[in-house]
Amino acid sequence: GIYRIDPGATDEFIVQDATVERMALASLDGFWVGFGTQAAVPLYFAVPPPTDPLRLFVGRPLRIYRPDGTIAVDAKDESIGELSVPVNGQFGAWRVESPVPAHVKLLNVEPIVACGTPQRLFSLGKPLPRPAPPTVPSPEDAFVPGVIGQALHLSRDRALKFPRGQKLPDGSYERFPANEGTIELWFRPNWSSQSLAFKDRQLLNRHFVHGDAISFYYRYGAGPVRDNLYSYVDLLTQGPLGKPGQETPGHIGGHARHLFRAGDWTHLAATWKLQEGKRGTEGAFAVFLDGHKMEPTWNYPRSLTGREPYRLREVPEQIGIGPADGCLDELRISKVVRYESDFKPPTAPFAPDANTLALFHFDGNTEGLSGAAGGGVVAK
Repeated sequence: GIYRIDPGATDEFIVQDATVERMALASLDGFWVGFGTQAAVPLYFAVPPPTDPLRLFVGRPLRIYRPDGTIAVDAKDESIGELSVPVNGQFGAWRVESPVPAHVKLLNVEPIVACGTPQRLFSLGKPLPRPAPPTVPSPEDAFVPGVIGQALHLSRDRALKFPRGQKLPDGSYERFPANEGTIELWFRPNWSSQSLAFKDRQLLNRHFVHGDAISFYYRYGAGPVRDNLYSYVDLLTQGPLGKPGQETPGHIGGHARHLFRAGDWTHLAATWKLQEGKRGTEGAFAVFLDGHKMEPTWNYPRSLTGREPYRLREVPEQIGIGPADGCLDELRISKVVRYESDFKPPTAPFAPDANTLALFHFDGNTEGLSGAAGGGVVAK
């Protein structure tokens, strides 16, 4: 008979020493191809009669072959997103190959794939229940139920800005930090990471808070290192790095690898602190997901060596919130490092204190508070 392994989650897992003739993966929400040591291994799926055309989602340029070896989908920038592919009578096992990580979702055939050889492929003989699509707000909804009260919905490319305020003697601003600070918020995307299609060497950024010299955002796609999949929540600071006359653009900060799922809330936090050491500028940067301090897994944004000076460039007069195509709740920007280790994300509204530069509850409006500067601030 047919046995099913259910890992109970969407994390990767390994099956070893299986004494079976056939083994395949039920990929109801799509599958990944081209990862790590399996980058050169093809995946197979069945296209039975009378299917024509084949409908599928392709997350980045890759190749798909028909059973007769002809190319059905070529690795071109225009061949991404939802595609309708002529079958041309070529029913049977189709092959997917990619030298780089890519996501594929089968839309009108049985979502079962086999690794390495088509002989491992088999059919369950009955439809598999596909997961219900996530519920996301309509573009017209400005405020929706959030984690704490209401949340701000910034659909598509919609974004807001608020004034940073006057520059202070320590280099920070009335409503935005500089050399030390924390940015935190709840975020729920209208999209899933794996549903975003990108071209070769294209990065898709979703911004939470954008202050040019200091930005907190999500980076997904293919960067300069082509065989990597970029999927990071980034804290990025920018400014001149090096001794006077020898300065280069500095891209310094921290990151956390993450795949977002449409409709799911995640608490995001970033902390940083720059200070002068004996030989140069030293810095500590951290990104937290749902209160967990994440370990870096990549070399961008870069870290400071402490052997050369680094200074932040000027923050623009208007600080951006979005665009992120999703919902934001309980956004707090502080002038101190709030978290050194794991913490419990907030479930009640924050009260502004002396270290709060800007606090937005988003409970039906975009009015904010500043405990440090006193008074309010409005994002428009």
